[in-house]
Amino acid sequence: MPKERPRSHQIEDKSKIAFKDCLPSQWVYRDKVPDYGIDAEVEIFDKNNRSTGKSFNIQLKSTDKNDLGKALKISLNKKDFEYWASFPIPTLIVLYLSKNKRLYYRWAHSKLDRKIKHNQKTTTLAFDPNKYWRNDTAREIEKEIDNYLLLQSGTFSLPLYIQLKYSPDVKEIYPTSELSFLFEKESQKYPELFKIVADPEKQISTRIVFSESKTTIYIGGEISSFSLGPLRKYKENEMKKTLANLMIGAGVVLNHFGHFHDSSKLFKTYYKQASILKKRANLIPFITSSLLKTDGFNECRNIFEFLLEIQKDPVSAFFVIVSIHIHAKENKYKANEFLLSLYKSLLEYCEKNKEGFAPSGLHYNIAGCYFSASDHRKAFKHYCLAKRHDPGYLKRAYFLSETAGVLFELGKYRFSSRLYKKALERENKEWTRARYADSLMYTGDYKEALEQFNIWYEQAEKPEHFWILKAQGLEYIVDILKITKQVRNTRVAIDCTPKYEENAAKEDYLKPIMMDALWGSAWFN
Repeated sequence: MPKERPRSHQIEDKSKIAFKDCLPSQWVYRDKVPDYGIDAEVEIFDKNNRSTGKSFNIQLKSTDKNDLGKALKISLNKKDFEYWASFPIPTLIVLYLSKNKRLYYRWAHSKLDRKIKHNQKTTTLAFDPNKYWRNDTAREIEKEIDNYLLLQSGTFSLPLYIQLKYSPDVKEIYPTSELSFLFEKESQKYPELFKIVADPEKQISTRIVFSESKTTIYIGGEISSFSLGPLRKYKENEMKKTLANLMIGAGVVLNHFGHFHDSSKLFKTYYKQASILKKRANLIPFITSSLLKTDGFNECRNIFEFLLEIQKDPVSAFFVIVSIHIHAKENKYKANEFLLSLYKSLLEYCEKNKEGFAPSGLHYNIAGCYFSASDHRKAFKHYCLAKRHDPGYLKRAYFLSETAGVLFELGKYRFSSRLYKKALERENKEWTRARYADSLMYTGDYKEALEQFNIWYEQAEKPEHFWILKAQGLEYIVDILKITKQVRNTRVAIDCTPKYEENAAKEDYLKPIMMDALWGSAWFN
């Protein structure tokens, strides 16, 4: 009986033929054999058949689906994106629809409408129904490659070339000509930073696209993008806010390209006039990172207080704190002190206004700041307040471990070991196991501590020498000295520790160890 050729193989071949037919005659298509996630490479030659030195990879997909909405969504593995990003040239993902014989495309490096969570293995990639291969697509692709290679080289310099584009629905309801004129006039205050252009050639451009539903800034073609939300309904006194929003957006673009001093200048000038910072927490990390690199903590405090007290937006104010956690890598002590003051202000605001964040989470973060500052009594106080406001914390392994750590530092070893044990019952982590063993050791339960260290050693991928040394010390106490459990009496051990003498009896030195096997001076002697 003759074999039938699968339909999937047929449309794969059709997609390859259709794509090759769309390419300019000067461009060279080369199959990749074997195919490990890239089907082909295309090298670009100019109209005079001269090599440009530019090329890009191709990943071809195809579908027979009739429903356009479903057909334009494909599932891809997270590792595919990591693989494509490892190449020095960009990868174009092309989807062939047999229904309309069109080729839809998007770049693998484009983050438009693509979100992959840390623990997510696959993502659904959506293609724009209006973005299919046309006569001018080859030129658009070459410009995107120029942007990509220039950014990858790290040689991007100012001024920033900006295009303003309006969808037809916006032109009907908004004075777009006036907005363009005023934005160009505002940008002229910073000639070293911006240049408004119609269609730049071979320059990294930033497109600001206005539609009725949102304003989107596209950085370097499709390399990155973010939304500024919809245009505000037109009122004469609202135009200043719209302009300020656009300047904040331009500052985000400058931050993206590493021009932190210039972006900081724009943020400080326009954040009080802008309306987009309220409920737009995704912009806060860009603003905070620029200010930290140029102005330190003071300007961050000003924005925090503005968002909290003037804008009445505790969520965005909280994201200032989160951003400082991420970006303040230098001077950790000062950053921790600063964060503590912001958390307290946020807690006071939320308790006073009965809105924003639950006190439990803020008390928990305040406890963490005190723990980092080694103020363990205050840390314990706020861990208790967090638990009082939300008893659910007692079911969370991380909370139990952190509270156990504070109790350990306060010398409450028995209570510490109990909480570490409860944390292990909820989540078996090697980090927690080692500290549980440590707390048991300090309570005098040496044999049990050694058993826990042995379990930890079997589970640990890379056992730390710090814990190995403790375990070896316990082995001597348990196996050689035969001390399996002890009520430690450090005061008596101190009092009976003899001064070092060459002819002193061994029993004199062992006596304090029998009172407290962890008394360091006795072992030193």
